[in-house]
Amino acid sequence: MRRKMDETLLENEEKYRNVVELANDGICIIQDGIIKYLNRHLASMWNSTVEEIIDTPFFGYIDPGYQRKMADRYKQRMAGKHIPAYEITLIRKDGSRLYVEVNGAVVIHKGKQADMLIVRDITERKQTEAQREAALESLRRAEENFRRTLDDSPFGVRIVTAEGETIYANQAIMDIYGYDSIEEIRTTPIKNRYTPESYAEFQIRYDKRRQGEESPSEYEISIVKKNGEVRRLQVFRKEVLWNDERQYQVLYHDITERKRAEETLAQEQYLMRTLMDNLPDHIYFKDHASRIIRINKAMSQFLGLNDSKQAFGKTDFDFFTEEHARQTYEDEQTIIRTGQMLSIEEK
Repeated sequence: MRRKMDETLLENEEKYRNVVELANDGICIIQDGIIKYLNRHLASMWNSTVEEIIDTPFFGYIDPGYQRKMADRYKQRMAGKHIPAYEITLIRKDGSRLYVEVNGAVVIHKGKQADMLIVRDITERKQTEAQREAALESLRRAEENFRRTLDDSPFGVRIVTAEGETIYANQAIMDIYGYDSIEEIRTTPIKNRYTPESYAEFQIRYDKRRQGEESPSEYEISIVKKNGEVRRLQVFRKEVLWNDERQYQVLYHDITERKRAEETLAQEQYLMRTLMDNLPDHIYFKDHASRIIRINKAMSQFLGLNDSKQAFGKTDFDFFTEEHARQTYEDEQTIIRTGQMLSIEEK
């Protein structure tokens, strides 16, 4: 039976290649600084093709200001340290910049250690964050510029009383709802502007505010536009002075498309788990202490378990003879220590 550690699964399972190619994230394998594999999505992020990029130096696509950061992260991963996701800037073929979030892991590629990177495009998010910071900074300016700033904000903005009455709304919020005027916002019942689930959540927040209890200043809602379309919004609420009175400023950011993308990614991850669970091979993952963290259905049946979760946190000593378990443990430690894959035939 071939032991498959989590860092070698991508290299040895050809059956997953199509899943990797269809991923919404860029994926590449770098060995000795050279790109040895990348999926089509990463090539498209660079406005290039797989053929143009393969076997070229990876550092040639990194903004010079981030090359030292990448090199340091690479050395730390190779030393066995866990490195959280981090942000860098890549350079496209046309010289434009691309903001990305990078996750990395050490894998075995053709018998040698390599760096597998999962690259997520966060350009839109970075731009949104920059816009939000710009909007919030503008709101801190003198009150005489306050209204003009809100009028020009890319976010939907309302100024409301403690009772929820709208006393100001910018054009962006009316565009989000599809309304023609602030009067239409005021006269449309609140219940009609929410989905039933979001309306129930609104009532809970409203009751807490009336009773003086703490209520979240950032949350998400689902709204119903004038034409019946449902949109998902991220909401930021804060207290402000408006005409020398205490009111509340509510900012709305439409995150409908981002939510759809997240749902798509979750579906793809579910597909990968389903594929693994339905493979006839016995597959299980362990941590560096040889504790089982996941097994597929075939392995669960092989061990005689009713539920694969029963294996979580256990070791081979819980299922096999001491001699077998000890030999397996030694083999796994050799893999961890040397980075070399072992092919073991068991009877």
